[in-house]
Amino acid sequence: MFFGPITGISLIVSLIVVLVGAFVRPIFFFVMTKRAELFAPKRQIRKPIVATAIVILLVSFYVSVTAFVVTKTVDSPHTGMLAFASTLVPCKEVDVTPTSKNVILRLDDVQAYGWSDISVRMMKDTIEHDMPIVAGIIPKGVAGDLMLVNFLERQKCNIEFALHGYDHGAISDFDELVGEFELLSYQDAALRLEKGIEEINAMVRVPITTFIPPQNRISFEATAALADYDLFLSKSGNGYYDYDAKTWNYNDNTLVSAVEVIKVCDETFKKGDDVCVIMLHPQDFLDEEGVLDEGKYGEYLKLLDLIKLSEFSTVRFSDMIALHSSK
Repeated sequence: MFFGPITGISLIVSLIVVLVGAFVRPIFFFVMTKRAELFAPKRQIRKPIVATAIVILLVSFYVSVTAFVVTKTVDSPHTGMLAFASTLVPCKEVDVTPTSKNVILRLDDVQAYGWSDISVRMMKDTIEHDMPIVAGIIPKGVAGDLMLVNFLERQKCNIEFALHGYDHGAISDFDELVGEFELLSYQDAALRLEKGIEEINAMVRVPITTFIPPQNRISFEATAALADYDLFLSKSGNGYYDYDAKTWNYNDNTLVSAVEVIKVCDETFKKGDDVCVIMLHPQDFLDEEGVLDEGKYGEYLKLLDLIKLSEFSTVRFSDMIALHSSK
């Protein structure tokens, strides 16, 4: 269940090699010379057996490591050794209790290699603040990023996996760039949804209940396709902008302060809404060279602290869907 076929076979072969190597020499001499070398004086067999054992162990280690690497690049990561290793230390789930004031941290653009180290750091810091987080995953090729896959597998009990398009590619329409799902037909949207779900499930098998439209735009036909895959929009009813607060101001390309984000959520709750969706991107916290700016990132850590000080509950979309479905 947890070992990929290549890794599992390699371990079995290694075990057989060790056993055969340990007993073939004594058995051979026992059959050929009518005496069991197993009981011969240690001085006669010590050096050959030690040398043979060392060679066998080195070969076994090489076979196992090689199979591990092959498994991680060929076989599904869910069935690879990282998934098995993650079961040795169970995921410790943070407490999630919805209230009248709930915050959803929606981290978009979680993808293979593209700022994945920053995405992992953001998710890790959020969980260490005893908060869950929603990972808006761009599925295409994501299973190839082993560092990201390893983290998501180990922390899947605290991360909601949301489908953030398939490749998040902007589509050109009369010289204007539009969102990946903005103009899609039902059939084209269904195809991309199916491929996206398959790629996430190849990485880690978890329920996927939420869809986050790339560029926060989606056609009516694509919206209809979501229902056939039991997917909910991240937050409907707000037109193109299915979030309440954000950490980046797209009008002047500046970081929004943690204090301002909290103010927006306060205003959202005063209007009678019970959830405030905060849209995040790992690239919000980069400097002009494309490197993580620790000063900017400090605002994210401050935001996590302010959410706690404001006594907001941090939840996932799936928690709110379950809450509203039960009413």
